[in-house]
Amino acid sequence: IESGLLEEIDTSSVRMLIYGSAPMPHHAVQQLSISFPRATLMNGYGLTEGGTSVVTMPPGEALKRPGSVGRPVEADVVRVLDEGGDMVEPGTIGEVAIKVEAGQRCYHNDPEASAATWRGDWVQSGDLGYFDDDGFLYLVDRKKDVIVRGGYNVSSIEVESALHEHRNVVEAAVLGVPHAILGQDVAAVVRLRDGTTFDLETATEFLADRVADYKRPRRIVICDGALPRTPMGKLDKAALREMLGTEA
Repeated sequence: IESGLLEEIDTSSVRMLIYGSAPMPHHAVQQLSISFPRATLMNGYGLTEGGTSVVTMPPGEALKRPGSVGRPVEADVVRVLDEGGDMVEPGTIGEVAIKVEAGQRCYHNDPEASAATWRGDWVQSGDLGYFDDDGFLYLVDRKKDVIVRGGYNVSSIEVESALHEHRNVVEAAVLGVPHAILGQDVAAVVRLRDGTTFDLETATEFLADRVADYKRPRRIVICDGALPRTPMGKLDKAALREMLGTEA
C-alpha cells in the first residue's frame, strides 16, 4: 500500500486478506478496504504458546470496530483477568489469557518463566486488553510496553496508531525513556515517506485532538530505513531502545 504499486494492479480477484502478528492501525485497515474492495478483511490473534489463532474477526466487522482483533472462535477459550487471576467485566482492562487444550507446557530450562506464564491450562499472554459488550476483544498494549509517565499509564499502541494517521509517517514506534522526575517519558521513532519531513512540533500539533497531552511524545527520532522488527514481524522495542540510547 505504502509503495503505491497497488494502484496499478487489478485486485478484484482477491477475496480474503488475513493479517495478524502485531496490531494493525485502523487507517491501514481502511486503506486495505479501498485497495482490495472485494476482499473480506480478517484479523487473527493468538500466541505461539497457545497454538493457532483463537480470536478472529468475523466478515464485515473490521471497519466497524477500530482496534478490535475479533471474537474468540470458541466459548471460554479467552479470558481477561485482573492481577489476582479473576475475570473482569466487559470494558475493564486486564491481562488476556488463552486456554490451551493440550494443557500446561513449559519453557525449556526456564522454570521461572514457565511459572509466570502458565496457570494450569491457561497461558498468560502478556497482552493487556478488554472485551466489549458484544464479545469483541480489544488489545491495549503489551504489559511490558505500557509507559508510566508521572503516574499515568500510556498505551504505546494508541499513540502509534495516532501517529500512523499522519500522511508523512510510514512506520511509528512509541516507547518509554527514563525521566528524572516523571520516571518515564514518551518517545517515538518514525520512518517517513521519501521527501517528507516530520518533527516534534508537527507531531504535537497533529496529535493535539487525537491523544491526551500526557500521552504525546516529547522526543521524536527519525529512522532512515525500516524500523527493526522481530522474526514474527513485531516491532523490536529492545533494538529501538538501543537506537534511542537507553535500555529503560
